Amino acid sequence: MTVAGVKGQVKILAESLKPDNDKVFQTDVECQGYVDTVINVSFIEELSSGGPPLGQERPEALCRPPYQEFSVEVVAENWSCAFFMLVNRFFQGCRTFQDRFKRSDIASLLQMSSFNVLKKEFWPDDTNIPIEFFSLGNLMTPYKFLNHFKLCEGTVELEALNQCERTPDNTDGILADFEHDQNKLKVKFGYITPSPTARGSFLAYSIRILTVEFVVEGYRSAGVYVNVPYNSVRRIIVDWDHINETEIHGAKLYLHLNFPVEIKQSKKKDNKFQKPPERYLTWDQQNAPPDAISDCPVLMLCFKAIPTAILYNVLSRMRSRCNLILEFCSVTIENSLPYLPAPMVDDNLKKFIEKVGNYGLAYLIEALSSRGSIVNDHFLTSEHRRNVFISKIMTHFKKDANGTLETLERLLNTLDEHLEIRDLFGVYAKIHQKVTDESQNLKEEMETQKSKGFQRVRKVVITPTRKLLVVPELLMGNRFLRTHDESGEHTLRVQFRDDDSQQLRANKCGEVLIERTVGEALRNGIIVAGRLYKYMGSSNSQMRDNGCYFFNAEASSDIHETIRKQFGKFDTNNIPKLMSRFGQCFTQARRSGVALERNMYNRIPDIIGGDDLKGEPYTYSDGVGNVSAWYAKNLAADFNIDEGCVPSVFQVIVLSYF
Repeated sequence: MTVAGVKGQVKILAESLKPDNDKVFQTDVECQGYVDTVINVSFIEELSSGGPPLGQERPEALCRPPYQEFSVEVVAENWSCAFFMLVNRFFQGCRTFQDRFKRSDIASLLQMSSFNVLKKEFWPDDTNIPIEFFSLGNLMTPYKFLNHFKLCEGTVELEALNQCERTPDNTDGILADFEHDQNKLKVKFGYITPSPTARGSFLAYSIRILTVEFVVEGYRSAGVYVNVPYNSVRRIIVDWDHINETEIHGAKLYLHLNFPVEIKQSKKKDNKFQKPPERYLTWDQQNAPPDAISDCPVLMLCFKAIPTAILYNVLSRMRSRCNLILEFCSVTIENSLPYLPAPMVDDNLKKFIEKVGNYGLAYLIEALSSRGSIVNDHFLTSEHRRNVFISKIMTHFKKDANGTLETLERLLNTLDEHLEIRDLFGVYAKIHQKVTDESQNLKEEMETQKSKGFQRVRKVVITPTRKLLVVPELLMGNRFLRTHDESGEHTLRVQFRDDDSQQLRANKCGEVLIERTVGEALRNGIIVAGRLYKYMGSSNSQMRDNGCYFFNAEASSDIHETIRKQFGKFDTNNIPKLMSRFGQCFTQARRSGVALERNMYNRIPDIIGGDDLKGEPYTYSDGVGNVSAWYAKNLAADFNIDEGCVPSVFQVIVLSYF
């Protein structure tokens, strides 16, 4: 039957959840049965297919199994009604196929990207939508959600929410605001927890300054906001239990995020809730640990009965504002298992790893654990799986150290780039095989990089909620590295960032969180893979970018001061100037092969005039000198610059002159 109306395009992906299946459908009869029960049944009455579905087999890829893809053109007069009808028939068809062909392993995903099937007249926001519960967890596959933390309506404080939001007639404990024009989702609720009173202070001081709120009779009250910027969302999956003409029951929205949710609280003071709310790591240290919040990449909202018109607008706006495909599938929910200690925390495994005497290996293994539940749900829930995985890495390392390190680096990059990792161990094996095949090319590339003055330095990104260990970066060397750590074994590049990768700002994070994130690291250092690192210095560009170098502090208690003295005598009265001068030692530069003899340079008078803020004469020519054309040609030749293109300006670091 052909229906006149608006055309749209949808895709249906089918795959087998059995790990060893190299094909989705074993016979042509199964494939045709899938088309008849899942696809064709969706296009009757008000819906029509623009033609037969185009099926295409997709082979196995690095991070996902093979699947069958069907592209279908659909037509409907009124998509506000047909949209949910299509999805519901898709859900029903999937269940019918599984029962009829005894293929419970077949999972299906409906993708909608066409704007034609979505709402055209947008509402600017959808606010105060009742939420039954929300969870933080991890999608092992699009069809399986591991719940790490769950907050139900029965555990929140309705009165605190209504007072904070000034909504006395509200009867729902958890509400969601989709502020589309502000590109933000806000989940809000009231909460009351035991306060750190003198009689029972269960929180340490460093925690207490982050969590003190309105205290009454040993309890504290706050309005809590879980914020998700739309630019954090990288995947949208929708599921529901059943639907009628006007409402959807058990609708669940899964948002796969690029960075952790943001927690804010509105504290009550003088019978008023503070506005705007302030940033925190959690609303309850005991029942909602910060690690459980920051390690989970997926936020799931379970709505109460929600009108189809509201959900239609929410999905239409999020499709547009997030620029993401809408995906629909049946998702099973399981509670996560408790984690075992990470390899570099478990004493026996730590000794086993450190026995080979390679810190780079320990660093990369700890870097895996720093990725949170994306990795830890695979190998920290079973002692056997954890130990077997580490043993395999160690076996590979003893055979080919450089190849194993390269494999782990590529695995980390793969984890950061892909939406899902179905089988961590399988991905590792595929990458290792590819690295083995390319071993000779990799060796030549490393030698070329070294000859050009490049060095590999490990990098750590510290945010308010996490400490992310990044694969070693390839960068042009500097004076400090060439003098004290040519191998890069004892140095870390550290960067301080907000969770959204932007610079830390007091008006966004709050001074307390910045002090906790930056101040503690600079004062006390950081422990990475069992080694203590402390602040060494920063190049001028790093200072602007909230970055610095940390150096291994375990060799000697005063190693940092000893190194600083070796680079020259600096004026300690002017701290900014001292930082700038010493920072030149960290400026990326290539060592010149052109000799500079004592008879080839001399000092020239500075241009001085006026006074600075201290009444001292101001030096206008500070750091500026001259170079002869002959010496400039020699420098250009040393850097393989054509003789006809000799630079007129050089930035040099020589002796104590910068």
